[in-house]
Amino acid sequence: MPEDRYGLEVTTTSPRALEFYGEALDRSLAQQSGAEELLREAVAEDENFALAWALLGLEERGSGDITGGNKSVARAGAVAAKLTERERSQLGVLDRFVALDVLGCEKAMHAHADAWPRDAVIVMQSHFLYNIFDWRLDRDRRLFEFLSRVAPSYGDDWFMAAELAFAVDEVGDHRRARDLAEQALEGNAMNGRAAHGMSHALLEGGEPDTGASWLAGWLDSWDRGGSFGCHLWWHLALFSLALGDDAGARRAYERIWGFKGEAVGVATDAPSLAWRLHLDDPSEPMPWGDLAALPDKPGFTFGNMHRALVLAGLGDVAALTAYADTLAALGESGHPTATLCAAFARGLAADVRGDPGAAARTIGDVAPSFRSFGGSHAQGEVLDDTFIAVLARAGERDEAARRLRSRLDRRPSRRDERWVERIG
Repeated sequence: MPEDRYGLEVTTTSPRALEFYGEALDRSLAQQSGAEELLREAVAEDENFALAWALLGLEERGSGDITGGNKSVARAGAVAAKLTERERSQLGVLDRFVALDVLGCEKAMHAHADAWPRDAVIVMQSHFLYNIFDWRLDRDRRLFEFLSRVAPSYGDDWFMAAELAFAVDEVGDHRRARDLAEQALEGNAMNGRAAHGMSHALLEGGEPDTGASWLAGWLDSWDRGGSFGCHLWWHLALFSLALGDDAGARRAYERIWGFKGEAVGVATDAPSLAWRLHLDDPSEPMPWGDLAALPDKPGFTFGNMHRALVLAGLGDVAALTAYADTLAALGESGHPTATLCAAFARGLAADVRGDPGAAARTIGDVAPSFRSFGGSHAQGEVLDDTFIAVLARAGERDEAARRLRSRLDRRPSRRDERWVERIG
């Protein structure tokens, strides 16, 4: 029976379809372009190629076509009758993943990894499960422990080294994260996943100058750069902000916006950067109307917090209040974080209508739970930025400055230094 690059059996009647799938898997694992097209070739060769349909669905979701991607994953399940136990198990995990059944997916994922630790597609999805959708405050540890458990089965594989680099950095070991990212890049120099891990390690490790120079050069040389470039340009913007290079951050914003319609990350990366730039200089106009037209699904808290920032950028108190009401209703029906996100939106509404004291109290109540909204530490910092800005406007300058100095104790940032100077 044919096998994939990790020695796992793959059910297909077509050697050519398997060849397309193998190349697509490599590109998907490296966050390079072309995987979706290759997978369409694979299912054209073998319309019952379940794993190709499943991976196609994940690629479609990554490009922003969530509905189409979910349909492709469902199509994989519809042709699953003659699959191996491993393939059926993979599809079962992915069904729970696209249904956003976090706890059920985690349980199925761990059981699957116990039997088939080298199923890289499942390992790849663990990143998104824990980093974007999981609301539990120990999710960083959960990802790190899961990857640490399966990593020995991969040896020096470039994909695993890149995934582990991110997880290691999120639990605070920036030096080891950099070493792992370098190892992953040695295995595959065009590995966007490794560039991501390196960007986190250099930013959180306090080397924004090295990070800006390295990432800019790497992006220029990236062969078959894919839609993940949206997020890597966002990382380049963070390096620019840390260096006090506002013009560089604005140039990066234009590159991020250029991925509209191609990358799901535009809906969060663009608002996140726009809001940071707005907090730095409210006199500079930002395209809030364009950002408000980006897709949003109430209940996807990581996206919802960014939508709330966009509505605040518009200065639309009524829209923020209505959005908070929608989220609160989801919370009443059992959603684990919608109530918290609703409170965040209400805090923003209070600030927009000119009551920063109420905003500071409301957002302050939510602040200990910011990590439950999803995203990496770098992504979540925009929430802390918001709280600091509101505290300063409310006259709580000592607390705002304390929070900034706490960040500066961890890593240098000319942007944070300027905020401290401005707050006084």
